[in-house]
Amino acid sequence: MVPKLCDIVAKEVVCIDWEASIDDAVLKMAELNARDIVVIDNANNDYYLLNTNTLINLKIKGFDFTQPLKNAQLQKIKKFPKNLSVISALDVLDKDDEYFCIVTEDNKLTGIVSFADIVTNVEPKLMFRKRKVK
Repeated sequence: MVPKLCDIVAKEVVCIDWEASIDDAVLKMAELNARDIVVIDNANNDYYLLNTNTLINLKIKGFDFTQPLKNAQLQKIKKFPKNLSVISALDVLDKDDEYFCIVTEDNKLTGIVSFADIVTNVEPKLMFRKRKVK
């Protein structure tokens, strides 16, 4: 049986609102010992990733951490429906995508999965039956 994304999703996700400051996000990450945090833009139902690499790059550029997260030009995270199979997810993966948000039918976040989570949950014989090797 091919697992669905809802079967492999990490449900404990650290989140923060898009309107919060970068300083607020850093504090939350430090309090929870998190290296990544999902930034939620509720108005547009979009999700973004803030991680330690991004924070370092912003610091190097002299970005003002009192600014709201929405001003930081964060990486948008692709959304997948929770009932999508891992095989179907492979068809839409991009080599640059590291994490994906798993959402309900009404676009509510249920968790995140990584590229590695998806790949490790696919049996090679199933993948090659569906896709041609290029």
